[in-house]
Amino acid sequence: MVRDFCALLEECRRKAAFSTSDLAIWFEVPRSSIFNWLHGRQPHPYRRDALDARLMALVRVLGKPKSPFPVPHFSSQYARRGYIRDVLNVVTNKKLP
Repeated sequence: MVRDFCALLEECRRKAAFSTSDLAIWFEVPRSSIFNWLHGRQPHPYRRDALDARLMALVRVLGKPKSPFPVPHFSSQYARRGYIRDVLNVVTNKKLP
């Protein structure tokens, strides 16, 4: 189990310069869930393992010397969303759509 999920999530949010919406894209959950986690509410135990794995993937990405975050400035929110999803796909070894 990851050390305090909420504290580590906040640390990653600051390091990556992520918004609540960016984290919602990374974790594939509603923004309201991210908001709750950032305000100290722990994730539900039934999804905890998957969420811990996503969080640790973000920690690994942020720890690399050439981290892809913070996200480059894009002209649209859709490009930003696509960029985050592409990084997530590479990190989790998913095939790109």
